[in-house]
Amino acid sequence: LRAFLTLVGTRDGTHVTVKTQARILGGGPIPATEAGGELTLTLDAFDVANLETDDFNADFTGSIVSADGPVVAFSGSEASDAPYYDNLTDRSCCADHLEEQLDHVRTAGQHFVATVSPNRGRAIKAAGADIGIQEQTEYFRVIATTERGAHITTSLDGKQQKLTLKGLGDFANLSSAHHFTLDSDAPVALSSVSPR
Repeated sequence: LRAFLTLVGTRDGTHVTVKTQARILGGGPIPATEAGGELTLTLDAFDVANLETDDFNADFTGSIVSADGPVVAFSGSEASDAPYYDNLTDRSCCADHLEEQLDHVRTAGQHFVATVSPNRGRAIKAAGADIGIQEQTEYFRVIATTERGAHITTSLDGKQQKLTLKGLGDFANLSSAHHFTLDSDAPVALSSVSPR
C-alpha cells in the first residue's frame, strides 16, 4: 500500500527539493519521479504537496527534503503492517494508517534509550480476561543523518548489537520485546512502530 510524504509551506515562494528513495506516483502538478531522482517544488504559505510512493512496500525512508525556507513535513502510509510482510499473500487482516510529523535533522542524537509499550495481553489478563500471554515485539528504524553514516552499538543481542550505516539516509530495522540502549558515533534518528 502507498506511503506518503506531505510537505506544507509556511512562507510564500519557498523552493523545496526532494531527493527521493522511492518512486513517486505522478498526478496533477506532481511529476512521476524515479527512486534516486529529484523533485523540485515551489510552495507558498499553507500550500500542501502530497507525494505518494508508486511501489508495494516502498516508503520514503532515506529521502532528503531541503528548502530555502521553513516547511512542515509529514510521512506515513495508507496502511502499514508491523511486522513487515514481503508480499500481500502473507499479510494478516487489517493494517493501520500511520502518520507523523517529521523532526528536523538537527534533532538527531547519538544516545538513546528505546522503550517498548507495556504488553497489552498482560494488561487484558490482569483485568480478568482468560487469555494466554505472548511476547510482544516492537519495531524500530535507525537512520543516518550525516554523509559519513554511523557506527552503532546497542544492548541487543546477535546481529542487532553492532550496525554500520554507510551514509546519509541509510537505515537499519531493529526489533525487540524489551527496552534497549543505542549509542552511535554520529547523529542518527530513531523511530518506532508498535505491533498490530
